[in-house]
Amino acid sequence: MSGPPIRLAAAATIPDDLAMRTSRTRCLLLATALPLTLLAACVAEQPPDIVDEDDSVEDAPALLGTGAPGIYEMAIDATHIYWVDTGQFDGTASLRRLSRDGGDVEVLHQSSSRSYALALDDDHVYLTQVNVMEPGFGGEIIRIAKEGGPVQTLATGMNPTSLTVDEGWVYYNEACDDCRILRVPAVGGDVEVVAVGLHSPTDLEVSQGVVYYTESNLGRIARVPAIGGEPTTLAEGWVGTLVITLDAADVYFTACDDGPCVTAGLYRVAREGGTAEKIMEGNNEGRIAVTAAGLVWGNWIVPADGAPIQVFEHPGDRERSIGVAGDDGSAFFGHFDSGKVFRVDWADW
Repeated sequence: MSGPPIRLAAAATIPDDLAMRTSRTRCLLLATALPLTLLAACVAEQPPDIVDEDDSVEDAPALLGTGAPGIYEMAIDATHIYWVDTGQFDGTASLRRLSRDGGDVEVLHQSSSRSYALALDDDHVYLTQVNVMEPGFGGEIIRIAKEGGPVQTLATGMNPTSLTVDEGWVYYNEACDDCRILRVPAVGGDVEVVAVGLHSPTDLEVSQGVVYYTESNLGRIARVPAIGGEPTTLAEGWVGTLVITLDAADVYFTACDDGPCVTAGLYRVAREGGTAEKIMEGNNEGRIAVTAAGLVWGNWIVPADGAPIQVFEHPGDRERSIGVAGDDGSAFFGHFDSGKVFRVDWADW
C-alpha cells in the first residue's frame, strides 16, 4: 500500500468521551505470535465528526456489499475490492471480491485454515493460509486468478501472517520467535531466505529492493535487502510494533508502549531511519493505507489537508474496521464484526 509522501496533523490525545466508545481489545505479543488484533486510533485536537453508516447526508459512507464477519485485510485494483475474512467465526476462511461501485459479493476461494493477509498483482491474488490446529501453526502461500479458478500453492511455512508482491516475487513472514522472512517467485519456484533469527516479524512491505518489517516482540521497525543481508533497525523502543505500510519517503507503523497494548500510536519514520514521529494515538484497531489524498486507519480518515474524521462509531466493538484500503479517489473499510464493506470518497470530505 505505497503512495507519494504526505504530511499529516501533529499527534493528538484521544478525548475521554471518545475513549469510552473505542475498543478495549488487548494485543498479546506472544512468542508464538498469534495474529494480532491491530490497535490504532487517531483524533483531532477538537472533537471529531462522527458519521453513522445510516446517515442520509451526501457524504455518508456508501455501503457496497456484505460478506462474512472477520474481514482482516483488503486490497484494491482499478475495478474491484478484494479481501480475506479470517474464518474464526464459522470455521471457513474466504477470499472475496466486490465491484468498487457495489453489487454482488463474489467468493473466489474458501478454506478451513485461517487467512490473515493478501496482495495483488495484475492478474492474481496471493494470500496466506494458517492451520491453527496444527502444532507450530503450519501454513502456506497460495495464489489464484482474480476471477477465481484453480489454486496454486507457492510455498509452505510456519504461521505466515503477512505477504506482499514486488517485482515478480512474493515476500512473506514466519510470525514466531527466532523466525524468518522469505520470498518465492510469483509464478512458483524455489524459496529464498531474506532474513533469519527474527523475533515475530508480524507485518512487512517491500519497495525498491528493500523489505521493511515490524519485529513485534522486540518493539522495533527494521529493513533488510530483498535479496538477503544484514537487517538495519530504523526505530525501536516500544513494547510491541504491529502493522506497517509505506509511502515514497516514510515508513508508517503502529506501536504500543505498555504490555497489554490497550492503546497504540501511529508513527512514521524515514525509510533510511531516524527519529520516529508520532502522528496520533488511541484505542481503535486497524490496518493502514496511505494515499496522496490522506491516511486511512481503522475507523478513521485523515485528509492530507484536514483534521482526522471518525467515519464509523463502534460502541461495543460492533463496527471495527480492521481491513482498509485506499487510493487518491476513495477509502474503503471492511467491518470485522458484520462483514460489511463501505466506500468513502475523499472529495466528499
